[in-house]
Amino acid sequence: MFSQCFNLTNITIPDSVTSIGFRAFSDCYALANVTIGSGVTSIGVNVFYGCSFTSIAFPENLTSIGTYAFENCSDCEIFDFRRAKTIPSLLATNVFNLTSTTKEIIVPDALYDDWIVANNWSSDTNNIRPCIVKASQSSLGVLETLTYVTYTEESGLPDWWGEIKGEISGSSSSPYYTTQIPNMEYARTI
Repeated sequence: MFSQCFNLTNITIPDSVTSIGFRAFSDCYALANVTIGSGVTSIGVNVFYGCSFTSIAFPENLTSIGTYAFENCSDCEIFDFRRAKTIPSLLATNVFNLTSTTKEIIVPDALYDDWIVANNWSSDTNNIRPCIVKASQSSLGVLETLTYVTYTEESGLPDWWGEIKGEISGSSSSPYYTTQIPNMEYARTI
């Protein structure tokens, strides 16, 4: 549909859309901001091939992702599945082919153990991180020297949320933590 729209920089897929079809936004090299509506359950083959966004968030009811869907999205560092209610099936192990080797696939903590062994997700096991929702920063127990905190407005989430990334005492992975910030005056980077 929009394949090779070289000047397309932003796209919002409405909630009424349930499926994004074959090569819909492939080779849209300037596409830097993508918002996927809550109605999307299926992302097809090569949909975002070669796009330049640095992060993308997925809706809660996504059930499948097609072959090479994000191939050559080399700038994308964050694939955010934290809203997921179930683990989307990958039609092949090459969904994230030629993406950043340091990418992070953020998943709900409750699904983390199942996610890393799910069919075709195992090739990205080292990139999958749990997202644990906490009520306050004080309960996180993150080592200060190994942590950075940024507050950003997340589309579809109420109020302000803080992204806190760091090592947890006794943990070998780098889980993601999310905490609700009451208002904008606290929006800052430490």
